[in-house]
Parts: sequence; structure tokens; C-alpha cells
Amino acid sequence: MATNSGAPSATCPPKLWRRRKPWRRRIRAVWTAAAACLFLVGTGWCRADVELDWIETWSGADEEGWQSNSGDMTAGYTSADGGYLQLGFGEQPGPPWPEDGTAYADSGASGGRFVGDYAGIMTESGQGLTAQFDFLAEDYLPGFVDLFFKSAVSGRTWMFALPNPPAVDTWTQYVVNFDFAAGWSYGPGATEEQFLADLADVEWIGVHVERSLELGEQFYGIDNFVLYVPEPGTWCMLAGVALALLVHIRLRRRAAAPACGVAR
Repeated sequence: MATNSGAPSATCPPKLWRRRKPWRRRIRAVWTAAAACLFLVGTGWCRADVELDWIETWSGADEEGWQSNSGDMTAGYTSADGGYLQLGFGEQPGPPWPEDGTAYADSGASGGRFVGDYAGIMTESGQGLTAQFDFLAEDYLPGFVDLFFKSAVSGRTWMFALPNPPAVDTWTQYVVNFDFAAGWSYGPGATEEQFLADLADVEWIGVHVERSLELGEQFYGIDNFVLYVPEPGTWCMLAGVALALLVHIRLRRRAAAPACGVAR
């Protein structure tokens, strides 16, 4: 019986033998990438921040601490559609006049999950930060809808104007990036430097609504409010899976081929 000399034999094509060493390096690369990702997870750069991805659905049969900053608008829980935060304006005797209010979350609402250092999250992730929520105009289309946040750094309240929902009795999803160039402002003279500085400590965030000029009572709804960033941890996982799949396919091919240098 022939012995394995470590060189290609007549039953093992030289091309296959020469490819062994690069694939061993690739296997080591997979383990290196996995170890690096685990290290990044531990240090916070490659992680899943569960607080950011937490969705307020108002399924607990109360307002979850959200409140209105205006005497013109109420903020209360309704069990319709599985539960949501309902904003209400009373009937006006006429003539109509503008009424508005902001339903907001501070440190006492939703477990304090929506307030704090937004700027740090944006810097750490390198992916920015996004707010998303669903909005319902139950009876009339509103005068306008905005996303507001107030900074504890300067006391400024920043506003992002949203397009009006297209129809009543239909949920509309809004997605807003915390990017100054997208249209955030507190008024004349607002700068990106101020915006980024103010994001370092968000005191509260909320949805601002102005009622329709119709005289009847009006109701609006907010649901599925969430803050999130694209997760670097997801990319680590996908890269690791792809590399592992390539190695698996290669190893299966090698197992099906005759062993090099071994007589049959």
C-alpha cells in the first residue's frame, strides 16, 4: 500500500492539492471574524440595543405615562384597534379657531425608553437614528402634524413638519431621521451644530397636532412608536453566516473527492 508522502498522486489532481492551504486560511479567517465580532459585541460596537428597538403599542390599557401639554387636547387610552393613544379636541361653538397640542413622552413615560442621549447613540452606531410611528385621523384631517423633541441641554424645542395623512380612518406610518438636513428646526437661525448638541440630552419627544377647522369634536391616534438604528450586529451575523456557508460547501466537496496520496 502506498503511503501519503504529502505530494499530489496520480489519483489526486495537482490542482485540488494546491487549493488545500488557501481554504485552511479561509477557515481560520472565519474563526477570526467570529472572535472579532464577539469582541465588538462585548465592547458595544457590534450590538443590539433592545431599548432602541422597543415599540410602544399601548397594549397595557393605559396611556403608559404619555400626556398632553395643552388644555385644548386630551391624551387618553382607547382599546380600539388593539389599543392606541387617542388625542381629542372638544366641539367648538364657532367660529372655529386653531387648537393644538403635543402628546409627549418624558422620563416617566414608556419606562423612560425614549429620552436621553440621542447624539451618543448616533456617534456610536455611525448609522444615525430614526423615529417611527403610526398616525390616525379618526374624523377629520388635522391642520398639521409634526414630530417635536425638547432638549435639556438648551431648552430648545425642535420641530420636524410631516405631510398630512392622505385620508381619515386610515393609519399612516411616519418615518423621521434625526438628520438636520432633513428639515429639523426650532425657528430662524437654527444650525446643525446646535441640533447635534441638543441631541445629547433629549428631555421629551412627542407628536404635535393641530385640529381641523371643523367645529365638531375630533380624535386622532398614535401607535407603534419606536426609535431605532440600523444594527451593526446584524451585519456581523450575516457576514459570519455567509463565510460559514462557503466553508461548509467547500468541505463537502473535499469529502466527496478521493484522499490525496492514498492508494485505492
